[in-house]
Amino acid sequence: MISTERIDFRRVRDFSEIFNATFAFTQQHFKPLGKAVLFIAGPVVLIEGVFAGLTQTERFLAPERFSEAAFWLQNLVFWLAVLFAAVMVLGVVCEYVVLDLKQPQKEITVEEVWQALRADFWMLFWTAVASVMLYMLGLVFCFVPGIYLAVVLSPMLILRLHERCGFGEAMTRCRHLITDYWWTGFGLVLVSTLIVYAVTFVFQLPQLILTFGASFHALPEMSEEIYRPIFMLTTVLASFAGIMSYAFPELVICFYYFNLVERKEARGLMDKIDQIAPGN
Repeated sequence: MISTERIDFRRVRDFSEIFNATFAFTQQHFKPLGKAVLFIAGPVVLIEGVFAGLTQTERFLAPERFSEAAFWLQNLVFWLAVLFAAVMVLGVVCEYVVLDLKQPQKEITVEEVWQALRADFWMLFWTAVASVMLYMLGLVFCFVPGIYLAVVLSPMLILRLHERCGFGEAMTRCRHLITDYWWTGFGLVLVSTLIVYAVTFVFQLPQLILTFGASFHALPEMSEEIYRPIFMLTTVLASFAGIMSYAFPELVICFYYFNLVERKEARGLMDKIDQIAPGN
């Protein structure tokens, strides 16, 4: 049975409580949040999936058509498309959370989320680009700093939306909040990512079977006219499911962020005290 008690983001939670709150929030808001993700981010993610399907199908069936320059250009366009689609999904989740905090007694509509995301999208996109570049830089120079930055920068999107601060200030805030709680963040990111990979693997399995089967000639003989659309369809499905599933880890990160704010600053507690005794 689904609990009807509203899930409060502004609470101190331990590792397991953050996951429990994420699952409970997903259950309570499955319809409005699911509609927002599907209707706003879904079309963009689908376009990215079609592009991924076309790209991977051509690479697999006709690799000789690609020069080295074309290969790297296509890779760049592909990863930009993935980043664009991912930011749409993450942005919808973060905007929904911020709206839910502002109007807790009202169901959030797709239109409200869309209007908020339209205003904030490019800020979110360039924040994601800068965060990914810093993360990759950390990996290049030494693997450990990359992993460290991946956790430290994980709340960047929700932090910038909720606190309306610049990128540099947000980096400082992330570092301040996560100090002493980095391992908790690492565990949350790791476990939520593994959960997503386990779910999306189901959607990726048909593509993997086709790829390995064709590579090792383990599939029955079929013409390229039959194989091509099947391979493309499975690639589109795997890409679409994979990116749409980013919503779950981002919700985990949102609860992690508000948990850190409560631990360090007790903002939610102070708000409740002000509501009880506004004159004090």
